[in-house]
Amino acid sequence: MFEKYNVLCGLVSKKCLLLTGLLLTVGLLLGQQRLTSQARPPIALRSELSVSFFGNMSYGSDQLQTFDLFVPNSSKQLPLVIFIHGGGFEGGDKSDLYGQDWGVNLINALLSEGIAFASVNYRLLAVGDTTGVLKSMGDVRYCLQYIRQHAAYFNIDKERVALYGSSAGAGTSLWIGLQADMKDEASADPVAHESTRVSAIAVYATQATYDLLDWNEVFKRERFKTKHLYALVGADRIAAFYGSSLPVSLKAPAIARYRERVDMLAMLSSDDPPLWIDNPLPSRGLPKDQDALFHHYRHGQALLRRATAVGVPCFARLPAARYTSPGWPELLVFFQKYLQ
Repeated sequence: MFEKYNVLCGLVSKKCLLLTGLLLTVGLLLGQQRLTSQARPPIALRSELSVSFFGNMSYGSDQLQTFDLFVPNSSKQLPLVIFIHGGGFEGGDKSDLYGQDWGVNLINALLSEGIAFASVNYRLLAVGDTTGVLKSMGDVRYCLQYIRQHAAYFNIDKERVALYGSSAGAGTSLWIGLQADMKDEASADPVAHESTRVSAIAVYATQATYDLLDWNEVFKRERFKTKHLYALVGADRIAAFYGSSLPVSLKAPAIARYRERVDMLAMLSSDDPPLWIDNPLPSRGLPKDQDALFHHYRHGQALLRRATAVGVPCFARLPAARYTSPGWPELLVFFQKYLQ
């Protein structure tokens, strides 16, 4: 259900809202979904910008299946960057970056360059979750497809879309962008017919793979073992991550199949889009806490090595490894280049 905010008309009466809600419900029942624009963005935009803001747009029935979208007003369809927040799949919100200078500056910079910006919410995990991380990442995938389905309405060029994620959002960006197209043309849902392939992927404080057993290889030089993973994360949380209500061995057949479905590192192949990786955490050596475990430079290094091996353009900045890719572009420059 979408509320239309009109700053020129002032406050909408409660009766009008009820009537609007009733009409929208009827429209949905008739298969005539209506999209409306919220006129008041949640951040201060540069005075020279003319932008349409679509706030709390629903792409599913759950209250967390929403997104915000900023679109510069233009006579031509525009490229889009979709941001996916972090929070370990247990927290975080699409609004997190609105209260941070870097987030506001990034949004304004993109809009000034004629690039639309979306920020996505998705369902989170809890102990005892029986669906696992595929629920959260699948939500974002569907949101991408939903925006593409309505690209003409939003004035978006569906062929020029990039993903940008932080931490859990970074892993989600890789999971969506590094595997074969997940569109389902046989589905009764027209949204599912849309492609999930993207033009570029940028990740900040990322994980290399969600096959947690493979982290033994990611941290091989640190002599990391699965026992360290369980000590830092906990058996219940690991079980929920893979959709198990009870702790279970990572080598159990059902879990092994699940791990394969979320192994982004193994998915990386020569036909994948360019990567931008920034893992700035200074930690070195064996991870001693969750921050170091989830955001270690070794994750970025593993992705860089794999991308180089298969011939995918990859730019990485890994201060703890004293490494910055030659020709390292700042984030805005990266998006400008690959969303042309």
